[in-house]
Amino acid sequence: MKVKFIIIAFFLCSCTHNKFSGYVYDFDTGKPIQSVAVNINGNITNTDSIGHFEVGVNSNSNCVINLKRQGYAIKTVLREPDCMKKNKNSDQKKRIIYMFKSDSDFSK
Repeated sequence: MKVKFIIIAFFLCSCTHNKFSGYVYDFDTGKPIQSVAVNINGNITNTDSIGHFEVGVNSNSNCVINLKRQGYAIKTVLREPDCMKKNKNSDQKKRIIYMFKSDSDFSK
């Protein structure tokens, strides 16, 4: 009986969580930004050398994405769940978030 419960719990967890990924770019130069701290609902990671990040998130809840890096203005983005699966065929490489330098006119 205990084994059945563990299998069911694992199945439910794997079905309700997805990966959210994207890229972070500098608005002015159009180049990827490395080592940006990405916090999505308390799950933290950093962008790699090509500005890419990936975090496990609950696909049925809102995501608050906070981006921080020295020299850049802090960026917060709200991502709502795609319950209707309208974007299931979207290319994940197109999920780009732009950051402004902290001395930019747009960051104020």
